[in-house]
Amino acid sequence: MITLQEGLKALRIPWTEEQLHSLETYVREVERWNPDYRLTAASGEDFLVRHVFDSLAAFPVLNEEPPGKIADIGSGAGLPGIPLIIFLPRFHLTLIERSGRRAGFLRNVIALLGLKERVNILEVDLKGVRETFNIIVFRAFRNLLDWYMPLEQRCTDGGLIVAYKGKMAVVKGELEELQKRGLMVGKGEILPLEVPFLEEERHLLLIRK
Repeated sequence: MITLQEGLKALRIPWTEEQLHSLETYVREVERWNPDYRLTAASGEDFLVRHVFDSLAAFPVLNEEPPGKIADIGSGAGLPGIPLIIFLPRFHLTLIERSGRRAGFLRNVIALLGLKERVNILEVDLKGVRETFNIIVFRAFRNLLDWYMPLEQRCTDGGLIVAYKGKMAVVKGELEELQKRGLMVGKGEILPLEVPFLEEERHLLLIRK
């Protein structure tokens, strides 16, 4: 059976017992409430690998950024935001989730984890957000062209947009289309993601505004 400790070791993420307990509690709460809230289609080891480890695979990139505000767009079950913020204590996180049921779950789990001072929830659509952020992350595997302009508007100058994506060919095509249309203000970079126990292509698309 795959464990959280194995995943953290493979990702080279240092942890304290308190952080591990928080991550275990988060996973347990997702599993507990998933049948009622329909948070994710995955469960058990599949949830750990495809969602928790996948979310944490961006840790080395974000950990190099100066302290600031992170936004998780379309957070759903709190992914990738909650696993990341547990191991990024220098940052403040905003979870943006328009579904009332899922936002309610997020409020409960943040209170349970004792993260209310560093995490807040906005129950709105991205277009209804007025605050700006140093880092914007999201894991929706839809075309970035549909999201890019409102994302850029919510990103501070010098900030970073971090899109979790799948196959290189798809990511490269989206980036080239953004450049072709003249939509990008900043520079784009594609990084391969090593997700423990997952034999599928994963990449990060990084856009520095």
